[in-house]
Amino acid sequence: MARVVAFANNKGGVGKTATVIAVAQAWAKSGLKILLIDLDSQGNLTVQMSEQEIDTYPRTVRDAIVEKKKLPIYHAKNGIDYVPANLSLSDIDAVTNSYFSRETILSKIITDEVADDYDAILIDCPPALSYATYLGVFAAEHVIIPTMADNLSYAGMGMVAKLLHGIREYKKVVISGVVVTKYRANKLNELYLDKIKNDAGRAFIEPVVHEATKLQQALTLKEDIYEYDASCRAMQEYSQVADKLKEKIMK
Repeated sequence: MARVVAFANNKGGVGKTATVIAVAQAWAKSGLKILLIDLDSQGNLTVQMSEQEIDTYPRTVRDAIVEKKKLPIYHAKNGIDYVPANLSLSDIDAVTNSYFSRETILSKIITDEVADDYDAILIDCPPALSYATYLGVFAAEHVIIPTMADNLSYAGMGMVAKLLHGIREYKKVVISGVVVTKYRANKLNELYLDKIKNDAGRAFIEPVVHEATKLQQALTLKEDIYEYDASCRAMQEYSQVADKLKEKIMK
């Protein structure tokens, strides 16, 4: 069965979606069959995977969760499949409020429909501890926390850890990686980097990924980040991060 991995932080702008894409592209290149699930109503992952406008999808992840329809799976470049999201997902908390065992909805969908078809299913959670994030984390066996080395991102990392503590009363889920992104060396960042390393322990993944214009260009142009500029430091760092996560999660 597929390994299910959720990417989460209670802070936007930390490179979460970029990390999902970097891991997905690297794992796909190694021969793994990958499915991405977008759980963010902003649809950033969907935008990166698709050539069409996100409001033009006839079905999204919301249809599977709310209407109990089949997961709508679309095909992107590099052999990666994805389930799109858009603004229609923004009301999911209110709409499902009366559903029985609603925290298990996505988990059951994955198990029943796609777990046998993929090697890894990567879930891009929204940048908040919302119901959608709870759905994604509850469906996962592994959680990756992308974070910048600053105070707000560090606080967001801690909030995800508290969320997992509550979920562990019902199922096993572990923090398999803490990935520092958009890193720039200065005294403040170094201070928070030390805090993150200390808190994450064995879950801390090296190297840190440095801030890079080339990486943002590749994402904006929807290019494979490893082919856009193989000499870019951040791309090389993401490649190492993806390899280490694969060793931990896919063994």
